Amino acid sequence: MTLLQSFDITIIGAGLVGQVLAIGLDRLGYQVALIESKNLKPLEPNEDLRAIALSYGSVECLKSLSLWACLSSFATPIHRVHVSEQGGFSQCRIKKEDLKLNYLGQVLEITNLLNNFLQELLLNTRVKIFASNKTKNFDFESKIFTLENGEFFKTSWVISAEGALSETAQRLEIKTQQKFFNQVAIVGNILLRESHENLAYERFTPAGPLALLPVSQNKATFIWAVTPEQAQELLAQSDSEFLKNLQKAFGYRAGKFEKLFKRQSHVLTQSQASENFKNGILLMGNAAHSLHPIAGQGFNLSLRDIQEFLKQVKNVGLKGPMAFDQYLKNRAQDQKEIAKFSESLVHLFTRPGCFPKLFRGLGLHVLERQAGLKKYLAERLAGIL
Repeated sequence: MTLLQSFDITIIGAGLVGQVLAIGLDRLGYQVALIESKNLKPLEPNEDLRAIALSYGSVECLKSLSLWACLSSFATPIHRVHVSEQGGFSQCRIKKEDLKLNYLGQVLEITNLLNNFLQELLLNTRVKIFASNKTKNFDFESKIFTLENGEFFKTSWVISAEGALSETAQRLEIKTQQKFFNQVAIVGNILLRESHENLAYERFTPAGPLALLPVSQNKATFIWAVTPEQAQELLAQSDSEFLKNLQKAFGYRAGKFEKLFKRQSHVLTQSQASENFKNGILLMGNAAHSLHPIAGQGFNLSLRDIQEFLKQVKNVGLKGPMAFDQYLKNRAQDQKEIAKFSESLVHLFTRPGCFPKLFRGLGLHVLERQAGLKKYLAERLAGIL
């Protein structure tokens, strides 16, 4: 069997992180192999109902990779963020004017992100896609990659972007600390009677956090974290009954919910790999760190990782491990802080009892009135720290 061409770098996993990373490395002139176990094809509308709130910093990152132009027509800007607790007495409001920005972030449905990234990938001549394939073996010494379909090729470096509990990380015997929150996210789209006016909401309910993101003029995406038992009950309800319960939990700050389009559910966990680089293989995206969506930081954190990695590759190249070493050093603090921040929010806003609720109310009250503290939170949410 003939050995296929050699690649500078091989990426395992063609999700959001893997695709953006492959495009970025192509822009720098590197030969990239992209391996995906599933059939890589455009998603159908409503195949994945999740939406992502890209921070201002993430949009700037995509602009630097010439990827924003193909996405901008699908995006809905966030001008304000409203944080509150059901039955609470306080609230916090963050506005784009607080940071003198045109927007705090942009909301896109994952379907539009993946479809546009795939279209861009297919135009890149230095990226070879091995779809519907899994890694059978990777020899650490010879750096020969063997796929389950029998194809094999030589590579210099490998990046695992397979998602949480990466199979590659398990083969490398990298331990992953996984935290279970006993929560399931119900996601879907609803029609609003009134315009959302580019306002995003984070509403903390006894069941779990409930986010409402603007998608189009009268449409919004919701992400509602509840217990598995509550999720089973809610998913079994009719559309009208579910919408009624969603409205009750959220309130009427966004007006009346007119229609529910569709629902899906996803189990929520948080995981952290014990090390992100071993035997010439780098873990990125959820393979390195997956977060609870309560703060909307998962993909935004990964985009900052990608931006820093591409910066180091551009500066020192891929001839040695210097780019990887400097990348790991520069990104460690941000990764640690965001993981801790997301986990702390989950524990803070899901703890039952009168005293924790009073404490949360006082916290939101202080945050709303302390300009410096609010500015810091706004900068963190906008990804410009």
